[in-house]
Formats: sequence, structure tokens, C-alpha cells
Amino acid sequence: MPDQQVLDYVTQSFGGGVATYLQRKNTGGAAGSKGIQYENLYAVYHISRMVPFINLDETKRLNISTQTLDFVDDLIIEDRFASSRRQYQLKNTDNVAWGAGKNKICDDFRYQKRVNKHIGIEHTRLALVVPNQSKAKALRKHQPTDINGFSRVEHFGFAETLSATLQVEPKLYESLADLCVKPEPSKIDRLGSLIMGEWVARLGAPCTIEEIWEGVKRHQPNYLAYATQTELKPEVNKLLVQIPGFTFRLEKGFFVWQYRECDSGELNYPIDSEDFKEFQLQILAREPRDFEDMEDLLV
Repeated sequence: MPDQQVLDYVTQSFGGGVATYLQRKNTGGAAGSKGIQYENLYAVYHISRMVPFINLDETKRLNISTQTLDFVDDLIIEDRFASSRRQYQLKNTDNVAWGAGKNKICDDFRYQKRVNKHIGIEHTRLALVVPNQSKAKALRKHQPTDINGFSRVEHFGFAETLSATLQVEPKLYESLADLCVKPEPSKIDRLGSLIMGEWVARLGAPCTIEEIWEGVKRHQPNYLAYATQTELKPEVNKLLVQIPGFTFRLEKGFFVWQYRECDSGELNYPIDSEDFKEFQLQILAREPRDFEDMEDLLV
């Protein structure tokens, strides 16, 4: 629904003051660099945890965006076909409370639920996200009962930089580590930076997880665990399986091999890369009959 129609509905339903507040909230954006960084890190977490499902229909249906004309606007994940929305409000401050200040968070949640219903969203899930564990516990305890059916409080740690946040927030670390063949700290940090770069470059405009991931892959990181190709060419597989003492498997997007009990390894490029295409062409060209015929290709 166009923004003007949303504003008209808000004006008619909640009054001109609330409509003015919504416009100001949308144009103002996040308050302060720490708030923006917290939102970006949280977006990286959600993007990375959905990447493993990228070949399923679900992620093709999902739009992810931020700072839209909404009362709960720091992160929005919308299923365009199932008429559902998950919306997150992040508060990187110690004085957050459901009913504090002129513009109450609980009112934002109430307004958002009604707006979503008006524009045809059947399933709404809203969350207030904070970096302090004890504050999250207190907010859960004092959550207004009338929003319980569609609202929750979530804890997500924060330490100003990506590297530091990886040390204090296991959910972020694990979601990125699962995307790496070898979850080394430097690779996890680098992948998080690439995802954040793709997210920030879109300036919050709606996009799919697949679009962000394709942008990450254009940087050609050679440690990604999820590739689009999932099997060898049949003719290559036929040649390799008949080599005495040689076994292989595709694991987390890489070609892993072993020769008898004396040698093993993995190719240092993923199976959806141009290098792997060349590897398969070399196997076809050589038609190896034993390990020595192809040993140099495995280095």
C-alpha cells in the first residue's frame, strides 16, 4: 500500500498528531551511530541465518527492509505470498521501557498491528530487541498483556564493532560460522563484513536474501559452505569412482578427497567457481586411470 494511504489511515484512526509522529520517525531514522550499527549487525544475523534455505521457495518470497513508513521499522521481513510480517524494533539503550516517554513503544506495537491488519497483513509478529540480558528479562515481565499475542522481547548482544559483537553474541557467530567451510575467526569476520556491506548498500530498500547473497559471492570468498551446484558432472563422477583407492565427497560446497590411508585434502575453491569447472574439464580431458594421473590437479 502506498505511503500516503497509510498516513491517511493513521490520521483517521489515531489522529493527526500520531501521523506527524510516524512521518518524523520515518525521516529521522536511527538515533546515533551506535543505534545504526546495532541495527546493521542484527540484519546481518537474520540474513546469515536464512542463507542455508536460499534454494527453497521461502527465501524467494521474503522481502527484507528497514526504515520504512512503519511504527516498528528497524527490520521488516515480509512474506509477500503468505501475508505475514515480522517486524523488529531495536533499542540500544539502558533506559528503554514499554511505557516510557511521550511516544510509548507499546503504543507503536498497538498501532503497527492495526496498520498491518488494514493493509491486509494477516499474520503479524513484532519484537523489541535489546542488548542487555537483564533488561530483556525485565521487559518480558512488564510486557502489556494486550500485545502478548503478537509481541515478544528478544536479547541480542552488542559491542560496537562486528569483531567485538562476535565475541559476545553467540547467535551471530554461529549463523556466520555455519556458512563457512572452516569457521575460522578471520573468515567469519570477513563474511559478516561482506553481508553488512551488501545490506548497507541497499539503503534499506526491500530486497531478497538471494539478492544479498549473490552480491556477497561476487567478491569471490573461497570459504563459503553453500554453493549453487550440488553434484559433479555425471561423466566426471564416473571417471573418479573407478580410480583404485580414491574416494571423494562434496561437503559444504567443497570437493573433499582421500587416497587410501596415505593422502587426503580438499580443493581450495568452491564447487560453484570457475576454477572447479576447469578442474572437471581437466579430469574429462585426462581420463585418469589411477591417482598419479590426476594428483597434480588436487594440489
